[in-house]
Amino acid sequence: MITDKKTAKQVSRLLLHCCSDLDQSVSLVMEYCDKEEFQEYRKTMGDVMGILYQDILAPIYKLHPELKLDELD
Repeated sequence: MITDKKTAKQVSRLLLHCCSDLDQSVSLVMEYCDKEEFQEYRKTMGDVMGILYQDILAPIYKLHPELKLDELD
């Protein structure tokens, strides 16, 4: 995974921002789409955020635990 701490910190920050944007998109879809579309979209975004965390962020935090935000526990 990403061993360079500076790069790991930047990737972490960018991906957490990305996840925040994805979460906001779920709220938007909830407001303007029907229930079925919303449920499908929410599941897909949950899958995407799960992959980002499990496959990229968790390995970064394992190598650089000081980068992990307390809110992620």
